[in-house]
Amino acid sequence: MLDIMHSSFFDHLSLRREQNQGEEIIISAVIEKEHLADSETIGSGIFYTMLDIAMGTAASKAGGVPSATIALTTTIFDSSVKSSLLCRAKVTHCFEGMASAEGWVFDEYKTLIAKSQADFKLLKKRS
Repeated sequence: MLDIMHSSFFDHLSLRREQNQGEEIIISAVIEKEHLADSETIGSGIFYTMLDIAMGTAASKAGGVPSATIALTTTIFDSSVKSSLLCRAKVTHCFEGMASAEGWVFDEYKTLIAKSQADFKLLKKRS
């Protein structure tokens, strides 16, 4: 079993790893002043970071090895200030050293506000 660890950047952003829901990886964040681009907008980086971490964790879990992001495509539908975000991600394909995943970000009302798709290279285990 691969032991998933997150970076200090994860902690710096006050992200929280929630209990997995089946094969889905769940990450949450209570929105703080540091997450805002301005008084009315959540910075896009928090969306990209949550989605990349959740999908990358799902890819690493599915492949049993660490992963590296190759491509990430994200659409943000609503970046107005919210009180909290919940990100869900799962692998859609995993084969021969590659994994693809999808992720979604929801606000506190469970409204979809961003979605993403990414491809990951599954890295070889170090000896």
